[in-house]
Amino acid sequence: MQQRTGRAAPNASHIASKGSAAESAPAIHGLAKAMQRSGKLKDALALASRGLARFPSNLPLRALTASLESKTGNHVRAAQLCEEGLQQEPDNVHLLTTAATAEGRAGHTQASRALFQKADRLNPGNAVLLQVSSQFSTQSWGVMESSAGGHPVACRLFAAAVKADPDMVFTYTAWGRCEMTCGNSDQARHIFREGLSADPTHAPLLHAWAELELQQEHLTTAKKLLRQALRLRPRHVPSYMALGRAEWMSGQYPLAREVFEEGHAVAGPSAPLLHVWAQLEMGMGNAPHIKAARELFDRISVLDPTHVPSLQDSAQMEDRAGNAGRSAQGYQAALALDPSNVRVLHGMAQAHTRQGNLAAAEQCLLRVQQVQPGNGHLCHTRGVQAQKCGDLVAAAGWFERGKQDSAVGGSLLCYEGLAELHAFARDTDKARATFEEGASRCRSPTSRYLRQWAVFERKANNVAAAASLFGAAVRRNPQDYKAWLGFAVFERWRGNSEVSERCFQSGLDVAPANPHIWYLYATMVWKLGRVPEARELFTRGIAACPRSGPLWMEWAAMEWGEGGITTGRGLFERGSRVPAAYQHAPLYEAWARLELAAGNVLEAARLTARQGSLMLQAGAAKGGLVGGAKGVQGGGERQAVGRSRGREVGGGRECCCDGGGCFSREAGDNDEGGCCGTDAWCEGQG
Repeated sequence: MQQRTGRAAPNASHIASKGSAAESAPAIHGLAKAMQRSGKLKDALALASRGLARFPSNLPLRALTASLESKTGNHVRAAQLCEEGLQQEPDNVHLLTTAATAEGRAGHTQASRALFQKADRLNPGNAVLLQVSSQFSTQSWGVMESSAGGHPVACRLFAAAVKADPDMVFTYTAWGRCEMTCGNSDQARHIFREGLSADPTHAPLLHAWAELELQQEHLTTAKKLLRQALRLRPRHVPSYMALGRAEWMSGQYPLAREVFEEGHAVAGPSAPLLHVWAQLEMGMGNAPHIKAARELFDRISVLDPTHVPSLQDSAQMEDRAGNAGRSAQGYQAALALDPSNVRVLHGMAQAHTRQGNLAAAEQCLLRVQQVQPGNGHLCHTRGVQAQKCGDLVAAAGWFERGKQDSAVGGSLLCYEGLAELHAFARDTDKARATFEEGASRCRSPTSRYLRQWAVFERKANNVAAAASLFGAAVRRNPQDYKAWLGFAVFERWRGNSEVSERCFQSGLDVAPANPHIWYLYATMVWKLGRVPEARELFTRGIAACPRSGPLWMEWAAMEWGEGGITTGRGLFERGSRVPAAYQHAPLYEAWARLELAAGNVLEAARLTARQGSLMLQAGAAKGGLVGGAKGVQGGGERQAVGRSRGREVGGGRECCCDGGGCFSREAGDNDEGGCCGTDAWCEGQG
């Protein structure tokens, strides 16, 4: 992608060097607004704050400073600045609407509503007021009071704003986004077209329209809109972010990286832009991408060591990679900057849970509960905890509370948890109704939600619905390897081996270092009688995942079953030499059963003892036994492998399937973990 030319957006040091040219309040206001439009909120805030210190009675500069404080998360400071200005001019509509927006973002609904209503009484029909207040109506009033009533109220306000000023393109942009949120794609496109007629040069509108097309997987259209936006405004950071994501979703990873680097050079330096890039690398999950993500997080730490979202994501990545020390440092640095950040606190709770420090995890969750008691992620975690303790009534209560979260991600998790709880109780109709309610309320469900719903429909033997939902999940997010894995296992179960194989391959394209995809794919090929191809897949899988006990176990079982007992024994031996943290107790159970069937009683007893020791260690680490070691009994190699999957499944997972549903969860993780999406652990070879 060719480098675009153009003068970079002004930064704080550049302004300071200009001397008297930027010494007036209007000049500072204009320069800070230019920085804001370029996505440099912190630089804009720093400049506006210095200007306000010099010109404290300038109300436009005060309103801008307050707005920037709120947009960077400091809603209390924003409200304070507005209050000081309103003492000087109590009926200033701009300050009232800025204060109302800040109060709304802080969750102070009544205070925000009162401020908006006062501003409306003072200046009825004001287009700016209507546009700002209708955004708030959609995002807060509608969600808080009723999902059905919020949208009509917002639409009436947007219509009034357009009537008051048909050329105010910001209104069309906000209105289109509102329709997107409500799932009204055609109406959103119509509004975006009207807005573009009002101002064909408005890059934020083009960006918002492109985001709609990205949601609909219309990648070519989205890229066209984003390139048009960047031609109009070459330093528009959000358009670079979206264009990089669009290229990534298309599988054009090198081109996506070029887009991010260009954006960083032309519109940057930008920590948020690098953060989006790092998230995409991190989401791939394999070692080269994790290394790339780590390098990006290191760049961000030099560029902006106070960028809390990057610190949080970096800490989460290190935790999942097993680097507890680096993870703890990241979380502590983030909390030092923002002690009440619920996302950081919840992530730290997950990390403590994975490390077995349940007391510390509980302290973090209690802090989240104090700050935001209705947080959907918190309620989901609490619900899962209650569920694991057998208190299904308490679990349902937490899920019901979390459903009301205005944040879609947390709300969907709780709908999912409640639906799975109903399914566990054999109430299929109520489970399906809960899934449908969540999809209807949130309008644009995540790929995770769709694949979990698909798993439910598959168990309910609603095959057509399951197929449709798996297809929707991979279309919604082609980078969701769990959706591809679930789809592959589902099609294998249906006997569609060719479709299943394509899904396995797509999953490996996204996550080539995921051992579960490799061994499920290889064992399917083996069962189809294509032993040489299965052997090649196992070889490639082991090269990508040399520490995966389940992968060694499956390969060994295949070779043993094909008559290569010596080869199989050698593979079991190699699998038993993985590092202690990756030891896989079922490998020893499967090996012991095969040795017993071969008449090697003493060796089988030794292996069973080793299995029991590992399970005792795992139980002690989790504060209790996972399960007792079973005695060695007769049975073939497929029985050995299939039965071993039902308990310990490696990678920090445990499966609590009792025949009523799969509750396989990654310990403490309710963002990317949850049910494996395949029931592979509970179905044996399915």
